[in-house]
Amino acid sequence: MKYASLLSLLILALGLVAVPAYSDTVTVSATVSPYISVTFNYNAVDFGTVTVGSTDNHPTPDYTTGVYNVTIDTNTNYTVTVSGTDFSDGAGHTFSVANLKMSVNTTTTFYNFSSVTTSSQTIYNGVDTDTINYHAFLLDVPSGQYAASYSSTLTINYATA
Repeated sequence: MKYASLLSLLILALGLVAVPAYSDTVTVSATVSPYISVTFNYNAVDFGTVTVGSTDNHPTPDYTTGVYNVTIDTNTNYTVTVSGTDFSDGAGHTFSVANLKMSVNTTTTFYNFSSVTTSSQTIYNGVDTDTINYHAFLLDVPSGQYAASYSSTLTINYATA
């Protein structure tokens, strides 16, 4: 019994001895890559018949209806750029794409129209909380322009900023 008490006392003493603990901090990091997904909900803009020398012609249907829109899913700020080809009737008659003006906004109220050029230019800076953009177009027809049906091709690009 004497040895059992001594053994119990030894076990108790060992339990009271502090065993050193070691710790450190570890930094954990990750980089979330930016993304943007865009769906154009239109593929053509038609101005119908316009008058020579007229300015600020609206397409049909009018852009104020919101028909020219883009759905956006992004986790970062973004830019919208546009460029275009000069208008052509395919028979050698042309006029500058700069006669076409475009605006982008998150509502169907538009303030800043930019003339489209043949070189890509930024026309809008968006933020990550945007879910839709509306596009607006205005067309000026030069005085003396040859009567014909004209077309142009626009490249509208959405990219992370």
